Amino acid sequence: MQYFADEPSTPSDKIWSKLNLLFCTMIAIVVGVTFLYQAMPVDAEKANQDKEIGNLLAAIDVADMTNKRLEREKDALMRDPEYAGMVARDRLNLMRDGETILRVESKK
Repeated sequence: MQYFADEPSTPSDKIWSKLNLLFCTMIAIVVGVTFLYQAMPVDAEKANQDKEIGNLLAAIDVADMTNKRLEREKDALMRDPEYAGMVARDRLNLMRDGETILRVESKK
């Protein structure tokens, strides 16, 4: 009587046991490689999402700074008539009676 733990007795049994071992090893390698390839795109996608989050946070910071600057400018325009006149003359090309505006434009 032969037990499963015993060595195969015939040459064909030895070949089949080696082929089974080879086949199982190949399956394990294929499963492992498949798992690694499936895990890689997730990591790349996460890296892209992290980069996009960083870009969006930077855009939010820029928008916050612009918002604060515009709030300060609005407050200055509301409170200081001299500043409002200066802005009107500068941005809208307005001038007071008897005032001459000289503009020097640089080549860009």
